[in-house]
Amino acid sequence: MNRSKRPTRRAAGLTAALLLTLATTALAGPPWLSIELPANPYDQLTRGAIALVRTYHHGVPMQIQARGTAEGLVDGERVSIPVELVATSATGVYALRGEIPESGSWVLVIRAGDEDYPVTAIVDLGPNGAVRAVDVPLRGGNPPVPREVTGQEIDARLRSLATAADGTAGLVLAKAGHGPGPWPVVGAIVLGIAGAGLWGFSRKR
Repeated sequence: MNRSKRPTRRAAGLTAALLLTLATTALAGPPWLSIELPANPYDQLTRGAIALVRTYHHGVPMQIQARGTAEGLVDGERVSIPVELVATSATGVYALRGEIPESGSWVLVIRAGDEDYPVTAIVDLGPNGAVRAVDVPLRGGNPPVPREVTGQEIDARLRSLATAADGTAGLVLAKAGHGPGPWPVVGAIVLGIAGAGLWGFSRKR
C-alpha cells in the first residue's frame, strides 16, 4: 500500500518544485515606476496630489515599497525635505503629497525596489509645483535596466534648473491639483480655427 503512494508523492514533490522555480523566475528582474499627472481631482484619495506614482514588476502592477524626497537648491544651499507616498485602493498606485517651498529650484526623487534592483524617477519642478519633466535613468541592456541615481547627478540637475530659472519658461506638463492642463486651451484654439475656416467657406459660396 505504501508503494502505491510513492509515485503520487513523488509527482506532488516535482510539481511543487516546478511551481517554486516558476515563481522565482517570475519575480526575478528589476521593478519599474512611472509618474502619472494630473492626479484625478474627483477621487478623494488622489485629490490635490502632486502626481500619482505607479509601481510595476516588468509590465504587471505590483505593490512595491516606494519612497521619496524633495531635493532643492535655495540661495545656493542644498535642502532635502520628505514627501509622502500614500497608498490608494489601486494596486501599486501611490498619491504623491508634499509642500514644496516656492523659492529655489526643486526636483522630486522617487525610489522603488531594493539595492539589487533599484529604480529611480527624477521629477523636475517649476514655479508653484508645476511638473516640467520626468526622467527614469537607465543603464545599458536589451531591454535597458533602471539604475540608481547618485547625489552628484541630483546636484547637477538642480544647478541646471537654477540656471534655467532666469527667465526660461520651459514646458509645463501639469500642475498639482489641477485639471487636464493645457488641453482645453488647445481645444479652444482648434475650434476657433475650424470656425474661421467654415466662415470663409460660407462666404465663398
